[in-house]
Amino acid sequence: RGYIREAAAAWERRLHPLGVNIIPITPHSRVWRKIRREIHTYRAPQAAGLWSNLWIWRSIAGVAVLACVGLTVWQTAQPPPMTPIPAYVAVLVDAQQAPAIVATASRDTQRLTVLMMQAPKLGAESDFELWAIPGSGQAPVSIAVLPRNHEILIDLDDHDRQVIPATGAFAISREPKGGSPTGAPTGPVVYQGELVTL
Repeated sequence: RGYIREAAAAWERRLHPLGVNIIPITPHSRVWRKIRREIHTYRAPQAAGLWSNLWIWRSIAGVAVLACVGLTVWQTAQPPPMTPIPAYVAVLVDAQQAPAIVATASRDTQRLTVLMMQAPKLGAESDFELWAIPGSGQAPVSIAVLPRNHEILIDLDDHDRQVIPATGAFAISREPKGGSPTGAPTGPVVYQGELVTL
């Protein structure tokens, strides 16, 4: 290539002055005998072993790539895990009747999911507390003090699992930090909604 020839010529020009004053010397005859002897005794290198055989390693790498692709395709083809169907659903609205929170419960997971559809307007010294309102006119039952997350998962204990089926509505009140100190709602109810059984 042109740029290789140019580079070689440039180095030749740089190194040429170093050889101007060198006096040619005829090598001794024993030097030529040694060179001929080494040429005649030269042996071609033996075939590379298993661990240095490039072809074998390329084959192994190809098989590994195909295995990874096959595993990926197999995992992709597997059906996704079944999402438990909610058994109970409540849409809680604010004072303007705008949907603000969706709460769902499933008999299979024994868990309540609370999804905040809008950012809660809550001061640093207050917390939201979720209440189950029994349909029989009994006192509200505290389910949980809600953390300030967009999606909240609440594990239901044995008592809560018995309360949910008899609940007619959910309500959320604004309580002091840490929840109601009396076990009953003490602050204003900011969200409420009927609990529907599916």
